[in-house]
Amino acid sequence: MRTTLILLAVIVAVFIFLCIIPIFGRSQEITGVSVNGTCRDFVISVSAEGLGESCWDVKLDVPGNVDDGGTWRSSFYYIDKAICWPDDEAQLTVRLESSEPVIEATAKLRQGSKVIERDFTISQSCNQPLPDNWVILVVFVVILVFGWSLAWWWKRK
Repeated sequence: MRTTLILLAVIVAVFIFLCIIPIFGRSQEITGVSVNGTCRDFVISVSAEGLGESCWDVKLDVPGNVDDGGTWRSSFYYIDKAICWPDDEAQLTVRLESSEPVIEATAKLRQGSKVIERDFTISQSCNQPLPDNWVILVVFVVILVFGWSLAWWWKRK
């Protein structure tokens, strides 16, 4: 009888141990950041795991603004409760201020004083604007073509 009780106690202890370890052993981390867009306007998805049954605020450190439910806000601010259980992903629309081809950025999740971060890169291909002196270049080409045509006409005569 005593052996049976000890064996039963060991089985219960192992069962409790195996049930509690996954709860406390999960790490809270950003598992991925995906970027969709080509120039200045992007949809950025931030996915995470181990967040538990709670809500997290999301912030994207990028040079630009983030759509917060129809209102454009500076990326300096967190979007409140952007990820809430059971969801583990937030999709944010971003409008960048820069047209640089590569922009280094950081995704942050916050709950109370706890902050989880992950760096990511935004690659964009924007059409480059014409240089400021494009008018001078066009006038120069027109004069060159006109001069060459005039010389050809004069030589032919």
